[in-house]
Amino acid sequence: MITLLFLVTIIAQILATISIVFSILVPAHRIWPPDESSSWKHYLMWFLFDISTIGIIVVGILDWGSLALPPWMQIVLGVPLSLGGIGFSLWSIVILGPSSTYGNEGPLILRGPYRISRNPQYLGFIVALIGWSIVTSSGASILAVLVWIIPLVLVPFAEEPWLLQRHGSEYEEYLRKVPRFVSLKKSKKAA
Repeated sequence: MITLLFLVTIIAQILATISIVFSILVPAHRIWPPDESSSWKHYLMWFLFDISTIGIIVVGILDWGSLALPPWMQIVLGVPLSLGGIGFSLWSIVILGPSSTYGNEGPLILRGPYRISRNPQYLGFIVALIGWSIVTSSGASILAVLVWIIPLVLVPFAEEPWLLQRHGSEYEEYLRKVPRFVSLKKSKKAA
């Protein structure tokens, strides 16, 4: 059972990665972001996203403890990463709005978590999944998370040209000011 679920999860992640890479390389025929919210592209990407995410969660539960991480690590490291990542992603979704979150066109949002990261939903989601794999102490979950991080890191490269086309110079300025995910440099305060 766990092997089948793990394979389905990995296949969904690979298909999502292929779709994102195709969207980056052939933007005129991109799959993500979709042309419209009711297109097959929209449903395909959300299906792959849901299968990948739910698969990681269930694989972690079924494979719980296979790595035998110390309980303190699961609690002290895994729980804060999971909850912090989920909280950051939810905050981002609330600020952006559900419609834009699902790939529909909307206004350029420059407040809240979008002041510090151009992709706070992906960033929070990655952190939450890493935390989840630590909480579950699951080798299969960690492997699935590592595979799933690839399209989550690549998807902004498909979205940014689309956003630049829609928001023009305002988005171009945003690209210069705010890092794609997070910056480790200290920002310079205006004098």
